[in-house]
Order: sequence, then structure tokens, then C-alpha cells
Amino acid sequence: MFITSSCVPQVARPDGFFDDVEFSDTCEGLYFLLNEGNVCASSCNDGEVVADEEQLQELLAENEFEEFILDNIEISEGVCITPPEVIERPSDSIFIDDDFCICKNQKVASVTSGPDCAATCLEKEVTVATIFGSVTPGAKVKDDEQLQNLFGFCNNALDNTPDGQDANPPSCELIATDIDGRRFATNLKTYQGTNLFEANLESTGARFGEAYTFHIEETGSGIENAQSDYEQFKLFEPGDDDEYEGNLKIKLVSQYTCMIRATATSPNYDASQSIYLDTIRKHFYMPIDYPTPYLPPGVSDTIFCHDYIKEGQTDDAPQFSRLELTPGHFSLWDVNDVRFIKDGEIRTVDYLIKQRMIDMGANVSGNKEYFAPLETCVAPNVSVEDGGMPEACTSADSGLISSGLAMIPFFTDNSGNAICPGEAEYNSSTIEFRAIGEIVGVPTEGLYFAKGPREVIDLGDGNKQEVKPADVMFIRESQLKKIWFHLTSNGVHYKPTADTVSQPTYFYWPADEDAPYVQKRGYQKLYQVMHSSELTSSGYTTSIPTTIKPLDRKMACIPITQQ
Repeated sequence: MFITSSCVPQVARPDGFFDDVEFSDTCEGLYFLLNEGNVCASSCNDGEVVADEEQLQELLAENEFEEFILDNIEISEGVCITPPEVIERPSDSIFIDDDFCICKNQKVASVTSGPDCAATCLEKEVTVATIFGSVTPGAKVKDDEQLQNLFGFCNNALDNTPDGQDANPPSCELIATDIDGRRFATNLKTYQGTNLFEANLESTGARFGEAYTFHIEETGSGIENAQSDYEQFKLFEPGDDDEYEGNLKIKLVSQYTCMIRATATSPNYDASQSIYLDTIRKHFYMPIDYPTPYLPPGVSDTIFCHDYIKEGQTDDAPQFSRLELTPGHFSLWDVNDVRFIKDGEIRTVDYLIKQRMIDMGANVSGNKEYFAPLETCVAPNVSVEDGGMPEACTSADSGLISSGLAMIPFFTDNSGNAICPGEAEYNSSTIEFRAIGEIVGVPTEGLYFAKGPREVIDLGDGNKQEVKPADVMFIRESQLKKIWFHLTSNGVHYKPTADTVSQPTYFYWPADEDAPYVQKRGYQKLYQVMHSSELTSSGYTTSIPTTIKPLDRKMACIPITQQ
């Protein structure tokens, strides 16, 4: 290949870079744009990188440049090239199907196993708790000829070993994580040409009766450590009558964000550039096994919920991971547990708790409801016709779903303090709490609503627009109490106590537990803790009973699955 045109520094380029120099035949102090052949500029074009020494030598060896171009390359700040394609094993493109089974001695051994697992486990002659499952590969795996399925993802080598590093054969592990963040790993068995897997969970060291999240991770090659999405399990030793054995099944709920932004439309801005003046964060919540919600095409200038720079596509798609995704941000109970089936107006679990109280000697009359559905907004309700601006999430049509069941808080006296029972209550002399502890099996903590500030965006045409409704997020009690505070009339922060929790309570988000009273401008927003009844007038709904408002505005009790 011959490049014969002269190297001309640009005076004005369409991408906004300027070089205030006269036309000349030198690129000194500038970058040589190889793809344009005769242009030098103060920066590479979008999507280009400066060639490193190895790439430059390869470039010179493969091309016959004229002498003056070689001179310009030598005195330039660098040569801009199209970056070479990076071969990598993708993360977030393996999705664990939620109908997995955990079996032991031909019986179901987990409260999180699917509804067909009793029949499946009859065929599995394993003497340790073993998970049998499958995955659905995303486009990045399915469409890659070198990967295609879970077996390929876990076992096929890629030509991506860093220079100077020995290539290790790829392999996958199942990684279980407990509530304290400790990781437990075991080898994952896969099958040629399929998406099936199995793993011995007892070999991880996972304990029976405790909740774990788990994912699949390629660890053998030691390069990307690419991983799947998350699911969760909780083991129990199978007995003779398993239908009501073990702790109640838990459902993890993930948090992610979408960013609303304003694009400049003023003639003062270059029409060829996208100028974004303001961004506003909105939080959304989905069960960990919920199909990825994605936005319609054509709204990305106003709102986006995925990393479009990483994915290389502005329009959303179901294979893209959600923005700032936090798997298992909090937990609920899974409505698919047979003990949550209603017999008339009361769920089976309510009868089980009542019967256990009677067995303990309590005199119980009537029926009590302990659990209620919790609704979350799973995705923004947007359309191109409305300019991509999300509407309030108030019904199923606007993205409101029932994500699981929460426990109704307890009031043991007239103080207004609400209790979410834990180990202390389960081991107390209160028969009701002891019975709940035996049936529920895990300690609980409070779940809180918090409302963000009123925010406006600069539309770029001299006008501003308030984004309604304000952002609302969920936060766990164990996390909230590390960052919450009250404010005095002159803005001084101070920590809430049992005597002050009824006062207006705030926190900064995203959280900084090391400095919770210092707001990071441009990054953190001020949120106010509010009870669900206080949000009803703002267009937010929940099915948790709100007849009594706890002093600290606790709106529900949820299982503790992380600290």
C-alpha cells in the first residue's frame, strides 16, 4: 500500500478539534491520522487510538510509505489507528435458568428448587446436595463461533492470552457467596454442545440452612474471569415429608439505574455534536430471575439504562446488562413457595405459624396475615412519542410488578416502634416470634422507602423542565443505618437515635459509608426516608398494609441475606 498525499494540519475539524496553524508539510506536535492519509490533528478521531511501539513497527513493516510521511510519523506525537479487535470471553451473557434443581438422595434439598424438581430428583442418584441446571446464552456467546453455548464458554480456548503469559486451559466454577461476602467455589461440570451444568454444592463448604447467591465464573484461564448473572439457593436436609420442610423460599431483588438527560438544541451548539447538559438518576428494581426489561429504540437521547459506550450501541437490547446493576440489593420471599398458596383469604404459612403457636401452648383464635406483596417499578415507562420522558410508575401498564412478599412489621406496645424479628426475638419467650422463627427460619430487617430531591433539567433552549415524579428507591435497614442522619435548621448533620427517629431522616446516595455526612457534589443526591403512606399522594403504591406508621418509617420486614 502506498500513501502519497501530503500531511496537512487541520485548521477546523467537524469533530470539534482545532489547530490554529498554517498549512505546512510537517506534523510536529500533532497526531498523524493514518486512516485519513494526509491529515494531522491535535487529537485522534473518535474510535481511534494511538499506536503503541509494537503496533507502529508492524504498521511500518506492512506498508511502503513515502519518505516525507515517514518523517512526519517520526516527529508526530503518535499515529492514530483503528484499535485492533479484542477477543474476550464476555461477562453478563450467560443467564442461569431459574428452574434448576438441587437434589440429595433422590429428594429435593433446597427451598429454592423449581416446581418440577421432585420428579427430577427421583432420577438423580447423588448422596450430596448437587445442583442440576441450565443456562440461556446471550447473543455475545450464542453468536460467537468459538463459544456458542455454556460448554464452549467454559472450555473453549480463545486467542487472547497476554504476551509473556502462559496459556491456561479455561474451566468454570460455581461461586457461592454468603451474607458476609465470603466466596465458596466448586468445579462446574458441563456437557459437550449443551447449556446444561451440575455441581456438588456441599464441596463448596456451603452450610445447610443459610442463604447464598451464586453465579458461574470462568476461572481456569485466569484472564477475564467472565461470569454469568446471579441466582440464589438455600440448602436443607431432605426428610420424609418435604413439602413444608426448610425455610421459606427467598427471592433476591436487584437494583439498577436509568439516566435521564437533556440534549442541547440551541443554535449556539454544534449540530454535529451531542451536547448533554444535565443527567438525572432513576432507580428500578426487578427480581433476579426477571427477564431483562429494555427500552424501545429511539429514546436514548433522553434516557438510557445500559452502558452504550461499552456495548457500542445506543438503542437498548435484552442482552445488555443494566446500568449500575446491584444483584440482590434486597430480598423478599418467593410467592412460588407452596406455603404461600392461599386457602381462602389466608396463606398456608399463616396457618402453619398459628398451628405452631398452638403446639407451643398458646391460645390462638382467628387468623392473622403475616405477609403482603411488595410492588416495585421494574422499568421506566417511555415512548418515542413522549420524547423518552418516563411517566409515573403506578400500574402494571407503567412497569409496576409484584416482586415478592414482605413481612408486615410488628408493634409490641403503644410506643410506635416497629419490630422486624431476628434471632433475639426467635429465642425469646414470646411464643409468636418463636413460632415465626421456626417457620420462616431467617432473621429479618426493615425495608425503607426514600424519595430523592426535586430535579430539573436544562433543555438547552433557554427552558428548564422538572422531572416528575421524583426518584424513589428502596434501602435495607442494615445499609441505611450506616449512612442516615438528621439535619438541624442550619444544616448540621447528626446521627439518629431511638428518641429522634421520628424526625425527618436523610442520607446521601450513592452511599459512602466512610464519610456519610459529606455530600460529593455532582455525584451524590440527598434522599429523605419516607413511609409508603407518605408517598401515596405522589403516585407511588404498595400493597403493604399502612394502617400504622412506625416512628422510623419502616415499611416492611425482609429476610436478611447480606450485611
